[in-house]
Amino acid sequence: MLTFLLAFVLKHMQIAKENRYKIIVYYIGLQDVQMHIDRVASRVQQGGHWIAEEDIRYRYGHSLQNLKPALAIADQVIIIDNTYKPLIIAEITQDKLIYRIDSIPAWCKPVLVKYE
Repeated sequence: MLTFLLAFVLKHMQIAKENRYKIIVYYIGLQDVQMHIDRVASRVQQGGHWIAEEDIRYRYGHSLQNLKPALAIADQVIIIDNTYKPLIIAEITQDKLIYRIDSIPAWCKPVLVKYE
């Protein structure tokens, strides 16, 4: 989630592409922000690091917003829903939809709307 939170990452992706690097993105999402909050809480109980709830909420929305421009920059994007078990939702190559499951999770619909 943090990868696409920061706009400079998109800028660096573009610079890398201009320098002939191949850009491959794996984006892993969950059905809603509350699942992220719950998983962080679980991780903390197991000794992992803590993230403030307001930061998780902020990152969730901004990460999805920044995924849209990343689709146009990246050579290949694999979008995975990890709500229950990892499931590939879509694959976009050179900004063209190559694969998409029939039942797109609600969190991913705004991202893929241009490919319908």
